[in-house]
Amino acid sequence: MENKVFEQLMLADGNKEMLSAEQENFITTHRRIISCGNAAGRAFIDLARELQRMRDGKLYVAAGFADFGEYVEQAVGLKCGRRTITSKLPNGLRTSTLKNTRATV
Repeated sequence: MENKVFEQLMLADGNKEMLSAEQENFITTHRRIISCGNAAGRAFIDLARELQRMRDGKLYVAAGFADFGEYVEQAVGLKCGRRTITSKLPNGLRTSTLKNTRATV
């Protein structure tokens, strides 16, 4: 990493006597940002798995949707192309999703 101040702050994290109030505030906020990012990533994977379950089981039919794409757009509110959604999925989910999802999702 190129930012030496950041590196030093991360190393000094456990030694509060060495840190200014601003630096402690930075570290706390930075940790929260990283934590939120990790949680968002896990939530996205969960969303993808549940969408896959809905699609593979054709569960959307029970609610009167003609196809999965209609369900995703109308009930979930995702209005993006299939490639946009699936390009962010993990490889294992991406392959099966690309094979089984309509182009209009």
